[in-house]
Amino acid sequence: LSEKQLLDEVIQNRDALLTGLTIKMLDAKSWRIKETVPDNRFTDFGRVVYALYPDDAAAMLGALYKAKRTSVNDDDTLLQAFFRYEGNQLQGNATQIVKELDPDGSRIQYMGGGQKIARALREVMPTLRLNGWKIETGKGQGTTIFRFTRPSDNGPAGSTSR
Repeated sequence: LSEKQLLDEVIQNRDALLTGLTIKMLDAKSWRIKETVPDNRFTDFGRVVYALYPDDAAAMLGALYKAKRTSVNDDDTLLQAFFRYEGNQLQGNATQIVKELDPDGSRIQYMGGGQKIARALREVMPTLRLNGWKIETGKGQGTTIFRFTRPSDNGPAGSTSR
């Protein structure tokens, strides 16, 4: 085969595969995603999984969600700081929490002001909860007050919110 013929065949097969997946997805009874899909970025992926594996999709997506939430990558300096933290409890507004996690400001990437830090804290909460941290939030003097409690050695601390 010439290179052009090979490329034409690849494109034709790719188009057939994508068309087949789309038809299968739309024909699937459970193509509408339930609460088992972890977050909006994975909705399309979840629909394909439901279409291809309707009996196992919920368990597969649940496992993916848990794996995603329990992993810590090198770029997530805030989450790393929680796992390095040696105390049992952190309490305060977002800026105070970050200052306690990283007193000299050398380990956590700059996140901006208090509202941006609060948003970043909320983003790491699901991962911390899955790792046993107890998390409570409340209001105090026009700002959100966070309380993060490290899991005890004898098992997960559980989690609450508000």
